[in-house]
Amino acid sequence: MPPRRATVTNNNTDIAAILAQFVTQLTQVNGATNGNHGANGGGGANPSQCTFKHFNSCNPLKFYGTEGATGLLQWFESIESTFLNSDCPDDLRVRHATSVFQKRALTWWNGERRTRGMEATISLPWDEVKRLMTEEFCPWNKVRKLEAEFWDLAQDSGESLAYTTQFHELSLLVPHMVTPLSRCIEKYIGGLPRQIQDTVLGRNPVTLEDAIRLSDTLTDNHVKAGTLTRKGTKKAPDTTTPPTHVKEAETEPHHNNKKREARNLAMVTPAIPVNQVAPMVQAPVKKPYVGIYPLCATCNYHHLQHIPCRLCTHCVEPKHLQAKSTHQPEPTNKWRRAFNINANEAQANNDVVNGTFLVNSQYASILFDTGADKSFVSLNFEPLLAKTRSKLEKTFTVEVANGDSLTIDSVIHDCSLELNDHTFPINSVPMPLRSFDIIIGMDWL
Repeated sequence: MPPRRATVTNNNTDIAAILAQFVTQLTQVNGATNGNHGANGGGGANPSQCTFKHFNSCNPLKFYGTEGATGLLQWFESIESTFLNSDCPDDLRVRHATSVFQKRALTWWNGERRTRGMEATISLPWDEVKRLMTEEFCPWNKVRKLEAEFWDLAQDSGESLAYTTQFHELSLLVPHMVTPLSRCIEKYIGGLPRQIQDTVLGRNPVTLEDAIRLSDTLTDNHVKAGTLTRKGTKKAPDTTTPPTHVKEAETEPHHNNKKREARNLAMVTPAIPVNQVAPMVQAPVKKPYVGIYPLCATCNYHHLQHIPCRLCTHCVEPKHLQAKSTHQPEPTNKWRRAFNINANEAQANNDVVNGTFLVNSQYASILFDTGADKSFVSLNFEPLLAKTRSKLEKTFTVEVANGDSLTIDSVIHDCSLELNDHTFPINSVPMPLRSFDIIIGMDWL
């Protein structure tokens, strides 16, 4: 029996030693695993587990190479945020980041691979790839444009958020313009509106964040006061001045224009009744003669006795000139009167009608004269008719408004006059007119 007890004791000792060794091995394995987790950011994924599938599941932003300088900066910020969320190690950043290249960006990256080699390109540091991308997609000419834009950057009234955002973007793209920090603060304050610029500058902010917070507060106060405007914010009403009827004042000119347009269409002078006597038109008072020559009883003009009397060039009689001659032919007197009449005389004359009508699709100021036997068009309005002149077989002489005689030798045929949706053909004689574009006689009826 005693030997049997010794055997059992030895077996128990061996089993205890084996169990102690197994526990020690488990403890070492757990310690090594915990150490690896701590080195990877406190419980993050193992670098060997950051596969392309895991990286792509974080939805990285695509890059096409045509986004411009601002788009390139935004892509850098987005892809670096994806690195952090996917626990991407440094040696895989270039491989995973370049996998989202499209179109022009992918063409450029394939060219870099052919030039440098596949392994050398993949092993490039991420900062070096960012520098190469900046040189390719934001060259020096675009940098010059960004510098000019940054130099002229200013806050648009109360849009402080847009100004601050654009200031941060340009600061990252052209950092040499905001280095050191004092220059950055000075540049930001220089773009603020005049209403708040002096106040922010007087506070002497130490950091850029202090200047931004102060400018935002002052901008909000000025927007509420109405001195600055912001999209989507209504301006505070001014209670110091009484309201004025602006709407009535604005609409009043429109009514006047409508009335004026109605008056310009046509104007017909009312006829005087038969039993009513037409008002007498007083002749202008003639100034008394103040010269030294005696009055001639033959011609009623003052001149020396040895000087012959002035005779009418039309009827060769004394005491009147051609403008006052009573021996002129009746038809000539009728249509010549139309040339010497003006707009005011047309309103007072019962034999004429004037208005604005279409002739060859052109608006013209027209006088309808019942005493004229021909139609005439002014030389200024003639080019608008787009018609050529035709020579007359027989010329005739017309006296114009200043008393000079004018020989007429041409006419414009087949001009169209539109009256109340009806078209009438007229023949117009071109000559100088004083108050109207066209004078229409009775030859068109």
